[in-house]
Amino acid sequence: MKRISLIDLRYVLVLPVVLLLLIFTIYPFIFQIYLSFTGASIRNYMTAPLIGLQNYSTLLVNPGHFWSTMRVTVLFVTIVVSAELLLGLAMALLVFPLTKGVRTIVTLLVLPMLATPVFLGAIGRLVFHSIVGVVPYYFKAVGLPAPMMSDPAHALLAVAILDIWQWTPFMFLISHAGLQAIPTEVLDAAQVDGASGLNQLRYVILPLLRLVLSVAIIFRTMDAFKTFDIPYILSEGGPGAPVGATTTVSVLTYKLMLTYDQFGQAAALVVLLLVVMNLTINRLSKYLLGR
Repeated sequence: MKRISLIDLRYVLVLPVVLLLLIFTIYPFIFQIYLSFTGASIRNYMTAPLIGLQNYSTLLVNPGHFWSTMRVTVLFVTIVVSAELLLGLAMALLVFPLTKGVRTIVTLLVLPMLATPVFLGAIGRLVFHSIVGVVPYYFKAVGLPAPMMSDPAHALLAVAILDIWQWTPFMFLISHAGLQAIPTEVLDAAQVDGASGLNQLRYVILPLLRLVLSVAIIFRTMDAFKTFDIPYILSEGGPGAPVGATTTVSVLTYKLMLTYDQFGQAAALVVLLLVVMNLTINRLSKYLLGR
């Protein structure tokens, strides 16, 4: 009887967590898939008629919907994740040999992560403004053509720069923690064997950091695919923004729902994004982790 009561107690203790998962995760996911097969709008959200695969065919056939936004999203993710990895690792390697003031330096370097994306987007609109912006002013001061938010390439690059500034500290923190976990005996042995700093980085440090950096890349990739705040506020939400230049999948989902009142298409777009993310993460995991 005592054993049975203990088993029942375990079920009772786990039950609240299971209920929370069902309410806030499982049910919304299933309902999202259901909506993707309906013509749901704000007027018939709960009683939308089933229309089969029409939402998916519309998104996949219309070049201005899924494919163009996915191209922008993939390009954005590639730029920001690559830059954040290289900059974060470089910052960690510069901080690693220091013995004094490390905590203060680390604290200062991670401050950009505390800024909200909405704030960064608003500041970015001022910094990159063609008339009163700081960046165009200094470009003109040195005789270079000023970047214009009306240019599609410049707009996407501006969005990427703000994202890199905010999330490079994430890569730095993980790289810094990985470097701190490397046994000093390994580095001392490499130094005694006459390995230069570059050879130590190539043959000792990077192989030991492979798992840590792989996990960081995977997590950052998943998060970058969902970026919404900065692209929308910096470019999409302002006048004169290039059409589609910074429209990520998250921004298009917002527009389909709240601008065009196409809840069904928005749900289908989210499902397609989930499929793309799943395939991308699986490929990354196999390549980086060998799994």
